[in-house]
Amino acid sequence: MKTTTVIFIMSAILMTSAFPLSPFVSTQASTVQTNAFTHTMFAELGTYLSCSNCHTAREQLHKIYTSNDYPFYYVSLVDFENDAAAERIDEYNIAGYPTVWFDGGYRVEVGGLPQGEQYYREHLNSCGARIVPDIDINLTTTWLGNAQIDVDVTVINHESSSYSGHIHVYVCEVESTMGWNDTTGHPYTFPFLDYAFNQDIVITINGSWAGSMVWDGHDYDDGNGHDFGNIQFGNLQVIAVVFNSEVHQGYSDPPSGNPFDAYYVDDAAGVWLGTPHPPAVPSNPKPADGATDVDISRDLFWTNSDPDIGEDVYSDLYFGTTNPPPLLKANIFEMTYDVGLMQFQTKYYWKIVAHDNHGQVTEGPLWSFTTGSVPDIIPPTVMFEKPKSGYFYIQDNDGKARLLAKNALIIGKITIQVNATDAESGIDRVLFLIDGVQQAEVTTSPYTFIWTRFSLPFIPHTISVMAYDEMGNNARQDVTAVKFL
Repeated sequence: MKTTTVIFIMSAILMTSAFPLSPFVSTQASTVQTNAFTHTMFAELGTYLSCSNCHTAREQLHKIYTSNDYPFYYVSLVDFENDAAAERIDEYNIAGYPTVWFDGGYRVEVGGLPQGEQYYREHLNSCGARIVPDIDINLTTTWLGNAQIDVDVTVINHESSSYSGHIHVYVCEVESTMGWNDTTGHPYTFPFLDYAFNQDIVITINGSWAGSMVWDGHDYDDGNGHDFGNIQFGNLQVIAVVFNSEVHQGYSDPPSGNPFDAYYVDDAAGVWLGTPHPPAVPSNPKPADGATDVDISRDLFWTNSDPDIGEDVYSDLYFGTTNPPPLLKANIFEMTYDVGLMQFQTKYYWKIVAHDNHGQVTEGPLWSFTTGSVPDIIPPTVMFEKPKSGYFYIQDNDGKARLLAKNALIIGKITIQVNATDAESGIDRVLFLIDGVQQAEVTTSPYTFIWTRFSLPFIPHTISVMAYDEMGNNARQDVTAVKFL
């Protein structure tokens, strides 16, 4: 079993064939085991901007990456936007997008399928069981400022024979700032910019290979006239990967289509250049804190966030009838959980402990609610505060009443404001509609929507609001308005 070393050096993470997640932060060396896996693995996602299913592959890979379940890194190879990525994709003789090559083509998965996460995990399990030479990578990076990164990498051969292979050191952003977004508008994660090292290596028995350089983003570009001089500390990751020199027959359209020369990965290491920050305090509990008459089948919902770029936040849920509540479920990816049927007329306590993939932890406040004796069937109440029927508004002022007028008259933009309450299970959301078309959904008070769209004079519009409580009961109110401009 390999051991790995993780320490902080000059605001960068030094990792030796390490887990990419939850590093131990210390000024001293520490030992991290890779459990049942023989080496740190590597995946490359082949994609392009208008690919309709590629976002699914990216989301699934990133979810696994941040889950801390596997020692692996991945990069996004954004075709047609970056020459270095396109050349790497060509080496794999791609058949279709998205394609993920695991460990240099030891396993290949084509297509962005809903069940893709399961397939990716199966491929990682296969890669992690593969027997590999006993080598280790030491990778250190230092941010020098002005798009410059000092990169030092050493590959150590622990074998009783010489080792030959090829090293790639990928320089990536954590989230693209180059406009390389998927079809949902999300920036591609770990988009490959260019190499710091891309060369063959030969290492003698119990010897090592070492390389050092200053990588300057101003000296590299995407081939389309855009250099990487605007990269920023906190949004960078450097990944070193060693591929074995032995060639295998790979297929980018398994089992036998689009052949390529596959060189399997023997080890990988990565460095995130940034200072980690803890997740935000968990918030927005549903059922609301102190809620009563909560239905016994109610699911729990909450909100997590993290200030660091590209971070996913996982939740440990503490839940029960005692204070403090016991741990019910750890490492929840979604911000919701079904606790099953609860007891009638019982007070429950719960809290969320949020943690991110850099090991930062934030404990949330203690919340509580009480279940009801019968299901909540009472709808919420909702009322317009602005605009009101028979009032005149100009440029979002407070309005003035108009004698004998039934409709609201609006000139310019207006902030639509409503008051929504529910004494039983609490308000879940408020929908704003104009002429039956939903314009906004607001889940927390104040419940407002700014209507700015141009409107021709003398055409009446129906402004509607629909309030839903936690049990799905709803109430609606309408106002007819004539809007100018």
